[in-house]
Amino acid sequence: GTELLALGALDHPENGRPLIERMRHIDPNMAGFGLARTDGQLVLVSSLPPGKPLPNLMAKPEMAPYFSKLLQTGGLSVSPPYFMAELRSWVVPIRTLLYDATSIPMAVMTAGYAIRDNSNLWTQPALPSGVRTFIVHEPSGRPVYVAPIPTGFDVIRLYSQPIDDSVRRHLATHSTPEGFDLVDLPRLRPSTHVYAYTRLPEFDLLVAAARPQQNVYLQWLQRLIIPTALLATLLLGAWLAYRRTARMQAEAQAELAFQAHHDVLTRLGNRTLLLQGLEAHIAHGTPMALLLLDLNHFKEVNDTLGHMVGDQLLRQIAPRIESAVAGKQALVARLGGDEFTVTLPGVTTLNEAEAVATDILTCLTPTFELPQFNLEIGASIGIAFFPRDGADAHALLRAADVAMYQAKRQGIHITPYDANTDQHTPERLALMSELGQAIQQGQLELHYQPKWDLVSNSLCGVEALVRWRHPRLGLIFPDSFIPLAEVSNIIRPLTETTLRLALAQHQAWQAEGRHIPVAVNLSARNLLDEHVVHT
Repeated sequence: GTELLALGALDHPENGRPLIERMRHIDPNMAGFGLARTDGQLVLVSSLPPGKPLPNLMAKPEMAPYFSKLLQTGGLSVSPPYFMAELRSWVVPIRTLLYDATSIPMAVMTAGYAIRDNSNLWTQPALPSGVRTFIVHEPSGRPVYVAPIPTGFDVIRLYSQPIDDSVRRHLATHSTPEGFDLVDLPRLRPSTHVYAYTRLPEFDLLVAAARPQQNVYLQWLQRLIIPTALLATLLLGAWLAYRRTARMQAEAQAELAFQAHHDVLTRLGNRTLLLQGLEAHIAHGTPMALLLLDLNHFKEVNDTLGHMVGDQLLRQIAPRIESAVAGKQALVARLGGDEFTVTLPGVTTLNEAEAVATDILTCLTPTFELPQFNLEIGASIGIAFFPRDGADAHALLRAADVAMYQAKRQGIHITPYDANTDQHTPERLALMSELGQAIQQGQLELHYQPKWDLVSNSLCGVEALVRWRHPRLGLIFPDSFIPLAEVSNIIRPLTETTLRLALAQHQAWQAEGRHIPVAVNLSARNLLDEHVVHT
């Protein structure tokens, strides 16, 4: 069934036809194999040609309850027989759920064992004369297997209706897994039988062998247990094999789930687990601190000694960070490369966060002993707090990252996030996107600072100072937008507009008879622009 899913048979049934036909020929008693979606719709049945309409098992009253139960409980299920018109045969359906890599049910694999007169499904035990074997589906009271077929019965009559109510009530009085008793079978002559039974609760089945009381001798009945036990052993063996396969599948799925949320190299949580943890704390309104740690000069280690040594170093760093936060409700994760994070729910003060950061740096101080080298390596740590520095997981992580790089620039080990030193806040980026429109819409204006000659005690010129008359934020000074313009292509139109405004004012003063020199400052970016001379 797993191979059928891998072949895409749910969406393209004919991809799985060669495989399902080979499966059918494994057992001559197999009427057919089928693959159904979890809504009950069969998409592929062996022996049936492409294009032939297939039924929905949930639409069949005799099938729907057992199909629904399988979806709820999983495992392997044996259901009462039913007549499958598409195969023109009475079959005993055996089904199991198929799962994807995340343990979500994707499909149902079904096998239909054919029911034929006086034939056995799983074995052909040699029974003494007059002995009859039964397998009954206890919840429905329907026979699943009878051999030999009683005289005067046909397959349809036998398998299409439950056993007699009196027999069902009698069987229900026995709660033991196996035993002997007398039972009256009103449809048979003679009706009183001695029977031995064994229950298979995993499949809701009761397996029994019966013989008319008048012909029974105890030793014959004891011999009779052997073929019954063979049937039970076969089913039990199949169940144990299924359980072992299911356990192995569960272990494989657990490992896949672990790998989806953990870093393969260090076995710490990965970015996915970090973001899920942050979002969970944020959803509950839990204040917290986020520490982002970056190793100093780790790139030099990789470039000089190779990535294998770098990986060995990272494996040793992970347990040291975990030991530094042992006893705290902290989540340690590796973002990638040489970046690690520590989430500290409930930590709200800088002193608490810095104390944990100091413990981490202390744990990293001892020399790292590698197979061929002993290394010492430090780290820079940025600290951000929820909700002060970020309202969501990504904003909080970004704030911690900005603080970490600020620590590297300043040459210190631990730095908290400070919005005033953040040159790339969303507000500043929004301001840069508005600056181009401001230039086009004439929102820039010049203020003039006088230049005074102290010798002659007279005005000797002015310096043009640009201001931005923002329609929403009011007057904005150049230190808030000039740095943004200098890291983008807006610096050129900003300089051109400033020069035009200064020249226009200078010309107006000239017309009034005032000969005042005007100075305009240029950005270093302008000096690298070959078009500045033309401007």
